[in-house]
Formats: sequence, C-alpha cells, structure tokens
Amino acid sequence: MRPLGRVIKISSSGKALVKAHEVPEIGVEVYDENMRIIGYVQDVIGPVKGPYISVKLYEDKVNVSYFKNKLLYYKEKPRRGIKGLRR
Repeated sequence: MRPLGRVIKISSSGKALVKAHEVPEIGVEVYDENMRIIGYVQDVIGPVKGPYISVKLYEDKVNVSYFKNKLLYYKEKPRRGIKGLRR
C-alpha cells in the first residue's frame, strides 16, 4: 500500500478532495487506514507541483464525514511484463 494523501474536503456529491503525496492512475481503488476499499480515483486536478485528487466514495459502504482530514492509501496496479519484442 502506498499513501495517496490527506482528505481536505468532502463534497455533497460524495467525492473527496485529496491533497496528493503521489499521483496514481485514474480508476485505482482507494483504501482507508483499516485497508477497506472506500472508493476510486476519479480525476487528477490542479498544478503539477501540488496536485489534488478527486476520489469518488462508495457512499453505501462508508460514513462519508468520517474521512475528513484522514490519510488515504492506494494499491498500485501490477505492471504487465513484455514477453518479447517483435522485429
């Protein structure tokens, strides 16, 4: 697990705005400190030096107000190896 960043705001539409430590791929699942899946990365916004990440929360699985100021994590997608190069 890698740290994604800290939640700075929860919108009324069920999205969390996260100040990013690292920028993952869009669609990667996001976890809380108890390693429960709480949502997925929906968008990356802001400047390159200080990006923000929009996380779509699964509202039916989590208490949305609980995540204010909490650190979130993500798991990297495994990279597919190149078996061989065609010439």
